Amino acid sequence: MATYPNDASWSAENVFSALNSVEFTNTGATTDFNLGVYVNTVGEVFAIVDSIVQETTTYTLSNSGGTVNFLTAPDASNLTLRSLSIPSEYKKIQSVDQFYTVNYSNTSTTVVDSNTYIINGVDTAFAVPVDVIPSAKEQIFVIVDGTVQPNDSYTWPSATLGTVGIDISPALDTPSSLEIRVISGTSRYTSRKDSMADRKPDIGYSEGRSFDSVSFESQAGYESYRLRSRRPKRTYELTYTNITGIEKQALQSFYDARSGNFEKFTFDLDHINGIGNVTVRFEGENLDVQHKGTRSSNLIDNYYDVTIRLKESFI
Repeated sequence: MATYPNDASWSAENVFSALNSVEFTNTGATTDFNLGVYVNTVGEVFAIVDSIVQETTTYTLSNSGGTVNFLTAPDASNLTLRSLSIPSEYKKIQSVDQFYTVNYSNTSTTVVDSNTYIINGVDTAFAVPVDVIPSAKEQIFVIVDGTVQPNDSYTWPSATLGTVGIDISPALDTPSSLEIRVISGTSRYTSRKDSMADRKPDIGYSEGRSFDSVSFESQAGYESYRLRSRRPKRTYELTYTNITGIEKQALQSFYDARSGNFEKFTFDLDHINGIGNVTVRFEGENLDVQHKGTRSSNLIDNYYDVTIRLKESFI
């Protein structure tokens, strides 16, 4: 079942200008890839791994914005990196968990803090990333050939390395890769807006409740009522003002995909600072669109007020 507002989305690839595009193949062991032009934020990079668009949380930038660093090697037959021109109003500040990563293999050595490591079926001690010292085992994630290992499969602190390493016993039977991640604090970065989840109603919203009842009035004027259900149905009206044609198109596409009020979908109440979600349909006039102004024929240069109305639908 579709979810609003996350599924009322747009593709940055289609609505923002692409400055450059580079492609890579056989990316199973490499995490760093050079862009064709320099960018300022991860939101200005559109990363496609085997036709699947990656979240901006899966990579960082280095080399003054000229290199993309994936947290994990994409392992893709085709990796496409497109550099985009993102308008300032489509940028946003996000906070994410800060991960530090070190990768080991069974074919080449890895040097951490002047010590050399390789997966050889004998060694059991491996260093955590040099940039951070864990303060609890729960901060550590051990990944063998892409599979996250349970906490009881390794020991921390290490008997030989202390808090900067782990012990794996018995020794790994030469898998192709061992990745150790440590989460430590959060970091803030500039990303891009991708859906209506990034554009909350800006003049508030209205919420109502109603019981469904059947009424009967006799010729003598007596009235009789019977409840069809003892559960009230909630209604919501959300208004967005001065949104660009990009958001307006996303709302219309989401509405068309539901065939108006025909198909139910999930409304995430976090969009109106609530908790949980509710199953709804479009209701009434459904989509009220008013054009407010234009500067050119481009979607981003046209402005609208849009109101949507939702009504709870019991499954």
